[in-house]
Amino acid sequence: MEPEGGPESAPPAEQSPPKRARPIFDPRNWPFDRLVALVASVGALAAMGASVRSCQVSEQQAQIAERSFVRGQQVMLAASFELGHIRLKAVEANHLLQAGHVSLPSAFSLREHAIGPGGTIAYEYGLAFDVSQYLLEHVDLEQGLVASGEISLPVMIFSYYTVSGEPRDDLSVYWLTFQFRASAERGVFELVPSGMIFATRLAENVAQNGEEVFELYRQDLDTIFENDGLELKVSYLGAPMVRAAPE
Repeated sequence: MEPEGGPESAPPAEQSPPKRARPIFDPRNWPFDRLVALVASVGALAAMGASVRSCQVSEQQAQIAERSFVRGQQVMLAASFELGHIRLKAVEANHLLQAGHVSLPSAFSLREHAIGPGGTIAYEYGLAFDVSQYLLEHVDLEQGLVASGEISLPVMIFSYYTVSGEPRDDLSVYWLTFQFRASAERGVFELVPSGMIFATRLAENVAQNGEEVFELYRQDLDTIFENDGLELKVSYLGAPMVRAAPE
């Protein structure tokens, strides 16, 4: 007989249960902290890219405006349309206005706003006016027709100081041109929301005293602002399309 405790009398060894393969999509295995960090990084990169693109567009617009102002060519001004009113953001890349005001013919409802100091290249003049009343009085609409056209008006920009703070009395005159649509049937005028308004510089800046500047340009300004200085181009598009309601 074999002594007790031999191999035959030893208890069978406990066998561990087979290991299960972990599911690939086990939520417990997801690194949520890394996912959150990744999403935040992607969002930050996207915001940075949008900011860079915005800066690049602004720089390009500023460069275009600067070349246009120096050469006296036509430029585009950013505009927003609110209930028949237009608000402009003008660009003065030639000498960078620091303070000044704008004025329009009295036929318009105009609010003049001073331009505050700043170091950027774009200044929002706060120029707002309503052209609906003028169009109603000066455009003869044929009954049942839709009219489309352009309206141009002059704007005087008078600056007081340069960015460096040196006193400077400059006068610039621009033509602003924008499009409109009119319907006699509806009795309304709609400004085409293109987001941009074309401006053409008419007079170069003159670094003189204010009175001398106005005396110098008196005759030219009288000619420019004659009959409110407005030019209208109207073309009729034909009768509006009327579709019968489905039966």
